[in-house]
Amino acid sequence: MKYIKVTKVLLGFFLAGLFLFLESCSKDDDPSVNTNDLIGKWSILKESATQSGSSGTQDETHAMNEKTVEFKSDGSALFIDVRKADWGSGTYTTAGDVVKLVLGSEPTDLKVVSMSSTDAVFTTSFTEDDNGTEVTIELTITVKKNDGTEPTLTESEWESKLSVSKFDLTSIVDVDGDGEYDGPDDETISRQTITGIPVNRFTLENLSTNKQRNIDNVIENDYNATDSWRFLDESNIEVNDGSGDLALMHLTAMNSGKTSGSIFYIGERSESFGSTEYDVRTTVDVDFSINDGTEPSMAEADLVGTWTISDFTEYKNGNDNTNPNDSPLGSTLVFNSDGTGTFTMETPVSITWKVVDANTLYFTGNLDGEGEDEEILLTYYGYNAGTGVLGAVQGWVDEDTGVDVYVADIELTKD
Repeated sequence: MKYIKVTKVLLGFFLAGLFLFLESCSKDDDPSVNTNDLIGKWSILKESATQSGSSGTQDETHAMNEKTVEFKSDGSALFIDVRKADWGSGTYTTAGDVVKLVLGSEPTDLKVVSMSSTDAVFTTSFTEDDNGTEVTIELTITVKKNDGTEPTLTESEWESKLSVSKFDLTSIVDVDGDGEYDGPDDETISRQTITGIPVNRFTLENLSTNKQRNIDNVIENDYNATDSWRFLDESNIEVNDGSGDLALMHLTAMNSGKTSGSIFYIGERSESFGSTEYDVRTTVDVDFSINDGTEPSMAEADLVGTWTISDFTEYKNGNDNTNPNDSPLGSTLVFNSDGTGTFTMETPVSITWKVVDANTLYFTGNLDGEGEDEEILLTYYGYNAGTGVLGAVQGWVDEDTGVDVYVADIELTKD
């Protein structure tokens, strides 16, 4: 597995990955590691750093379940720092009052200061080069064991189709190259918030094959089925886009019935701007519900045949934007069983089509006769097998303005 680059913390002198310095031990004057207490997932709540030659201390605090290390019974360990997009696995051993943690190739000794079965304090030290001068960093780490009340989904529960109802996206360029994305020179290149998204219009589906299928019938009117996902723990999964860029999906909220919740998505990639390549971090706050199988659906075999567009309305930012001179009302769509077909508005044009999932249809062809294929994604919102009427929508955001939201409400009647 690719070990994610470890982010700098506090003074920027040391690596966050080295802070997986959590242990367990019983409370006494000469603490030693109690393996039974050590095993489990710990949240790092506070890191206090002191640099040699300095009397001051700099603190960094974290919320429960935001920066964690899990010690497993088989001697393996898992570290996740959600806000720094930093995670990786390793091993650990214990001796006396020390836990030796190895992440990547470098071991770190974590010394127990105090510990119970629920809380602990650890110390470690290391040296860094500060502009040619070797300095020692003394680090005190306060941790608390997760108690199971944090938002969780089992691996089989993560294997679900999530309908996004709201997302808030931000992309930032690390212009100064320090890996922190919060400097005065760092630049926000994208910010987008969309709320009130209907069920099935924007979905993330973690398949049993460990592929992830994403359907976007809100912004880009497209889908992607090439990403893969990997279970890390009950609050986090890793997403791989196949090109080496990894992202983390972190569960921030979950209702008691495990039917809806929230996710924080964070990923980094390299992107060229002119002749210069920069790192870009994208974060997305997502509200979602888990599909329960009662959503409008249609069998692929039922699509085969000839359909007439019996009703059509286009909306722009919620207002009727239908152009009667450019409306497909009355046009026909023919879906053949081999995935081919025709679209006839004035003259027939060839199309190819496929069912993306039980709720979504995709087809493409030179629909306007201008020489360039259009791609159409339709999400079903109702199907009456008795009358042969299918209700579907197509959604997209105008590429030029980046803010104008379009929805085409289409009724198809089977001949």
